[in-house]
Amino acid sequence: NAGMCWASQDFVRILENVKARGILQSTFSYFFLEQNKIDKKKIQENFNLTAGELDIILNNPGKGEGIFRIGDSSVWIQTDPSDKEMMFIESNEAVLQELLNNMKKVQGYAG
Repeated sequence: NAGMCWASQDFVRILENVKARGILQSTFSYFFLEQNKIDKKKIQENFNLTAGELDIILNNPGKGEGIFRIGDSSVWIQTDPSDKEMMFIESNEAVLQELLNNMKKVQGYAG
């Protein structure tokens, strides 16, 4: 058995990449966080989300709020990630640096 974690707020970029699309096709569980409204049709075509599920991920969900889907079953979920967890997934260098600086100040984190 193997596992993989892939995070993106740009679903269409993954969909249009041949190698990345293969990962999507062989994945059984998904965690949909906020997506761009422009991508609504592509998301609906590829994942068959309900109108309510689309509403959650397209209309300014809260931090960590989204849809967790396993097979054909979905549930609304809201996570409360720690700063360390956010560091793992953050791709914006300026935001990452701010997280690191805050951790050093608040927690005495030595990096």
